[in-house]
Amino acid sequence: MRRQLRVSEAIRHQFATILRDYSWRHNLLQNAHISIMQVKISADLKNATLIILPLNANHYTTEARDALMQALKQETPMLKKELALSKVVRFVPNLKFIWDDSYDISGRIEQLIQQNQQQHDTK
Repeated sequence: MRRQLRVSEAIRHQFATILRDYSWRHNLLQNAHISIMQVKISADLKNATLIILPLNANHYTTEARDALMQALKQETPMLKKELALSKVVRFVPNLKFIWDDSYDISGRIEQLIQQNQQQHDTK
């Protein structure tokens, strides 16, 4: 478990650098300013799930969000190459990107709580 945590943090830190410095071929990714919120890596270190959130994510429509995720998927081979060149990990895992929707969920929960309070205040 410690090894997984150490490797996932190393990947997260390296991807922060890669995403900042990489000259993107895909136009959508050039100004996205993507943050890696968390990296979950499998026990065998062969698969890594990167949970991402771009700057101003709340302004993304569903279509823009899907387009950004598709662009990341298309760039995955080059990102794996960049990770390999950094020599942060001995073996480069398969990469999967997931949008961090925890802020959307927490915002929705907050909205429901406020609606509930308003209903109780009017009674």
